[in-house]
Amino acid sequence: MGCYLHNPYCGKCRPPLPMPRPCSVCKTLCEDITLTHCAECGAELAPYVPPVPRYCNRQQELCANPCGKAEAVSLSHNPCPLHTRVVEG
Repeated sequence: MGCYLHNPYCGKCRPPLPMPRPCSVCKTLCEDITLTHCAECGAELAPYVPPVPRYCNRQQELCANPCGKAEAVSLSHNPCPLHTRVVEG
């Protein structure tokens, strides 16, 4: 069964977007993962924690931003168009 309404943070049908980090002082949600300080009040934000890479059965290799389909058994040999390579370093 597919998604009726797409939630970009869900991660079931495609890689999820990073969750916004709330500022501990002014409670503003900061969506930019490169920010280290709140754009509103300048308070330090909690560090961004990237998703844990998982083995993708569809792509047959590690994926840096896996979706819910990574664990499904893939009978097709089509490459995953949303695959994110794991960058070492």
